[in-house]
Amino acid sequence: MASVWRVAGRVVAWLAILIAGLMVGAIAINSFDENLTPDTEALLLPPPNHYTPAENVYVALAGFDAPSGQSVIETGQARIATYNKKIDAMSADPLAGSVLTETNPQHLAFSGNIDFCHPQGGSYLSQIPNHKAELNGLFTDNREIYQRYLGLHRQHGYYETVHPSYLAPFFYVPNQVRCLFLADFAIRMQSGSPLEQQKAIADFEDDVQLWRLVLIGNGALLSKMIAVASLQADYLMLMDIIANPHTQIDSGIVEGASLVALFAPSDWKIGNAYATEFRLTLPLWTQMQNMASGKWASHHDPAGVPLRWWHQLLSALQGPFFKLNATENLSARQMDLLIKMANSDPQQFNQGRDHYRNWMQKNESLLSPRLIFNPIGKILVAIAAPTYEDYAVRVYDCAALQRLARLGYEIRRQSVIAAAIPTFLERHPEWATHPLDGRLFLWNAQSGEITVQTLGKQSVGRRFTIQIWQPPPSGT
Repeated sequence: MASVWRVAGRVVAWLAILIAGLMVGAIAINSFDENLTPDTEALLLPPPNHYTPAENVYVALAGFDAPSGQSVIETGQARIATYNKKIDAMSADPLAGSVLTETNPQHLAFSGNIDFCHPQGGSYLSQIPNHKAELNGLFTDNREIYQRYLGLHRQHGYYETVHPSYLAPFFYVPNQVRCLFLADFAIRMQSGSPLEQQKAIADFEDDVQLWRLVLIGNGALLSKMIAVASLQADYLMLMDIIANPHTQIDSGIVEGASLVALFAPSDWKIGNAYATEFRLTLPLWTQMQNMASGKWASHHDPAGVPLRWWHQLLSALQGPFFKLNATENLSARQMDLLIKMANSDPQQFNQGRDHYRNWMQKNESLLSPRLIFNPIGKILVAIAAPTYEDYAVRVYDCAALQRLARLGYEIRRQSVIAAAIPTFLERHPEWATHPLDGRLFLWNAQSGEITVQTLGKQSVGRRFTIQIWQPPPSGT
């Protein structure tokens, strides 16, 4: 028995020596940091802002809920300046920016209830006739905030002017206001008045242009997704109007083709958003390094919450295994591949995505021996990796929906009968296929619908179909 214990003791001792040796080796390997690469330094520089505050959609959105009668632009500028001052102070003291944004109790808010509006799912158009009295009241009660929305159509570009941070606020249009716009468009398009229809078309084209500016502007991925959702709502309403036999879409006086004009292919390339995302994460990593190195004597986390002693001990133990520059370089290489994927021509998109996935598997695998250097940084960069690539795919799903709207319009304009629709789809891949993989849209003769075969991860219930208008049988 004594011999067994001696052997066990030796095994434990050798294991302890081995573990200690590995720890010493790991600490030695992590005793230095990398220099920032030229590519990383280039990605740290944002592109120039060519828009004055009065021209910038982002500034107008920041001040969208300004108190009644106050300037949207001036309020937006003041709100952004206050945020920037606080986020800069957080670099020295995490408590300085614990409350980054505040809401003015006198802010202008939407008045009333418009819960029947579901523009991304079923047909919102079919609900409007049943709620015209409610809508009239909502237009009256929300005249000022609705005019502010139409004022967004006069802006010239989109550029997020807040200082980059993962805590950066996002400013947006309340969904109820968007619903009012779509209802107004639908009502005027069905008014029977060519003049009202022309005005409605002009406002619709301005709205599409507004969200195109957000899509191509300098902003984070969230701004791209808001633009995509807004464009989808616009085109779903348009497709329902196209399918409505009582709507005059192309009467000679009202020209419908401009409603379904396709964006330039470059408009769907959102590589600049990944560059913005890179800059947004840097303050988080800097704060983590400050905590681990003890530069923050107040011992609070980046959100300003006091740290317990064991949290402080854990941060101190993790500190040697987190290298700021190495993490930035790794993230920059990741984002560079995402930028190339998102900005590639649609035909090369899948090739770029495969290249990105192969690089991730080789360089950021948590099972790789490479993990011994800067393991905390590599884990942080790898956590968000699976979600990044899908954003660009969802943007192209919206491009496919825009094609679907054009397809439905052309089928109606050319009076294509149901039996000829499959052939029509094959003859017009520019309208009837997904931009990324050329997959043909699906025609269901029984339901009379054409459906986009989406490739991205879409919310449950989000619609990618159009009901095809068919001319009445001759003699009826």
